[in-house]
Amino acid sequence: MASYQLPVASHQLSSGKLLDLEKQVITQLEQFPVVIDEAANEHDPSKVAIYVFNLAKMYNTFYTEHSVTNAETEEKKILRLQLSQLTAHTIKTAMHLLGIQVPERM
Repeated sequence: MASYQLPVASHQLSSGKLLDLEKQVITQLEQFPVVIDEAANEHDPSKVAIYVFNLAKMYNTFYTEHSVTNAETEEKKILRLQLSQLTAHTIKTAMHLLGIQVPERM
C-alpha cells in the first residue's frame, strides 16, 4: 500500500515555541501513515477507527483550550489554522478509508 503523506505544516515558530497540545496534535497527525500501514498489513480497520477517534478527542481538547482565530500572534493563528485543516483532512481521509461519509461542515 502506498504511504499517505500529510501536507507540510510549520513545526517552528520564529516568535516562540509550540505549546504541549499543539505538539501532541502534530505528533498524532504524523502517526497517520504508520497507522494506515499497520491496519493494511494486519487487515485490521479498527486501528484506523481507534486512531481517528483519538485524534478527534485530542483536537477537541486542543480547540477547547486554545483559541484559533484569536491566537496570541498572527503566526500562532496561521499555525493553528493549519493544524485545524490538517486534522479535518486526516479525519475525512480516515473515515473515507472506513467507508464512512462525513459532512463538509458541522
